[in-house]
Amino acid sequence: MTIKYAALQATYWMSACFFYSFTQTFLSAKGLSEPEVGLVLAISNIAAFLIQPIVAALMDRNRRVTFRSVISLLAGAATLAGVAVYFAQPKLIVSILFITLTTLMVVVQPLVNSIGFVYVNRGEKLNYAASRGIGSGCYALIALVYGRLAVINVDYLLVGYVVLSIIFLAIELWLSPKKDIVQQTTNVGGNFALLKKHPHFFLMLVGMTLLFLEHNLINAYLLSIVENVGGAKSDVGVAVFIAAGLEVPVMMLYTRIQTKVGVEKLIKFAAVFFTIKSAILLGPFGLTGVFVSQALQLAGYAILIPATGYYVNAMVVEEDRVKGQALLTASIAIAGVFGYLLGGILMGSLTVFSSVLIGTGISVLGTIIMLASTKRILPRE
Repeated sequence: MTIKYAALQATYWMSACFFYSFTQTFLSAKGLSEPEVGLVLAISNIAAFLIQPIVAALMDRNRRVTFRSVISLLAGAATLAGVAVYFAQPKLIVSILFITLTTLMVVVQPLVNSIGFVYVNRGEKLNYAASRGIGSGCYALIALVYGRLAVINVDYLLVGYVVLSIIFLAIELWLSPKKDIVQQTTNVGGNFALLKKHPHFFLMLVGMTLLFLEHNLINAYLLSIVENVGGAKSDVGVAVFIAAGLEVPVMMLYTRIQTKVGVEKLIKFAAVFFTIKSAILLGPFGLTGVFVSQALQLAGYAILIPATGYYVNAMVVEEDRVKGQALLTASIAIAGVFGYLLGGILMGSLTVFSSVLIGTGISVLGTIIMLASTKRILPRE
């Protein structure tokens, strides 16, 4: 089951690499300025932030709404939007279609995560962290390919996305379980009720938002950061490859590490390294500094993503798990809103150094909140 689920994670993240790491490269070639790129990404994440909890609540309460039907609808529509972008010409049309594509695929992400935990909770032999690690490895490989393709023609990035998203859809239709979360007679409530029951989880989401604000700022404007130290477009692909590639061994070994260390300690450890990763970019290290910063993804993102997934799965009741996973992704989405908007404004009006410095300060605050809000959670029997 791990191999099957890893195929789902791999194809999702390979398709997602297009809009997570090459948005600026693609949209800049289409004539959009840095502030305009930031606005497109911000709108995408606002829309995803609003849609995700609605979709999750619908799935938690309605047995007839399945992973297969929801993901197929969202990812299918996103694929069609990608095809339309290829033929679009005016900047406004390109922007609208790109927003549609990105929004829908971001909404799909927590559903892909939830599929894994459905099988885990069912008792299947599935290593979620290892599967997610394979996804990161494939993300790294496709980033190298995209980096080379971008130098030739940015439209090849879009073609790659469409092909990979079609493969993702095929695997999802094969793998997605039917809705098997047991419905209770009591109303488990919505997102507000969930956060009221777990106030420390709300604070964690605030901390996650601040951490990912800077993380998304770096990812979205990596081209500007690389060019500022004398690098080229192809170096963006190398930088993404380093970050995603080094995630793989950590995620593959994550469950063993969690067993020995504990999920709450790993979350705190990763939060600290999010800020260290950002701070490295402030040093006079040139392109080497960018690559070193990207390498530290193995101690930050590679740990925080699976750790928070396991944390939520252990913390909330079964009927709230899809909502819990969606809130995690929603916090990253809202971080994208502010990160992309702030990044566009800062990169367009200040230096790259000043932009990263401000972002690092925000990351420090996020780390402090994460350290204070993460509580010990005992695994469910």
